[in-house]
Amino acid sequence: AIASAAGLFSAWSKGSPIAASLEDARLQLAFMMGDMGKAEKRMTDLVNFSNETPFSPTEVIEADKLLYSAGKEDLANNENLKLIGAAAKIANKPLIEVTSTFSRLYASLNLGKPDGEALRRLMIEIPVLSQNAGVQLKALSAAGADQATMWKVVTDDLRKYENMLLASSQTFNGMISTVKGKWDFLLAEFAKPINNALKPLLLDLQNAIDFLLPYAQRLG
Repeated sequence: AIASAAGLFSAWSKGSPIAASLEDARLQLAFMMGDMGKAEKRMTDLVNFSNETPFSPTEVIEADKLLYSAGKEDLANNENLKLIGAAAKIANKPLIEVTSTFSRLYASLNLGKPDGEALRRLMIEIPVLSQNAGVQLKALSAAGADQATMWKVVTDDLRKYENMLLASSQTFNGMISTVKGKWDFLLAEFAKPINNALKPLLLDLQNAIDFLLPYAQRLG
């Protein structure tokens, strides 16, 4: 019995911070999207998406938030996540770093200024965009093309990598990463109802500290 209790406590202690982070992400998405129901649905979509990739649910959710901040649903969708995730694997760079750079590029296209730091990074430091794509973006910008037209040049150029996610998820490292992501999510789902049950106790603890604070201040 003691061993079982210790095992359950260990599972909760590992899953609790992950569950808390996912709760924060859900709340952030809800405020960004203006709808908790849409945020819940998107979170479910992103977890399912992550299960088909070598990335963890938390990585995919953070990447999607970056895309949503830059372009709402026009940018934050599974197709763009797949292409950017594949580019991250090709470049051997963290998903969040690559997503952040693509988000900045997308924002620069809206301003009509693609020839900036983000484009240079994606062509040189994170070399996933071709020189030809860079030339096309500059030409389209000079001609006054809209953001959607220029972004299509980016996604068309990235399609050469589109099978990379599936291939990398089938390597040993990819499978280990996927198993770890699924295991962490399992622990988070186990911990979530316990975290929720502890919230009233934490509120009581806050109130007790507030009650005791004046006495501590007087003694001090």
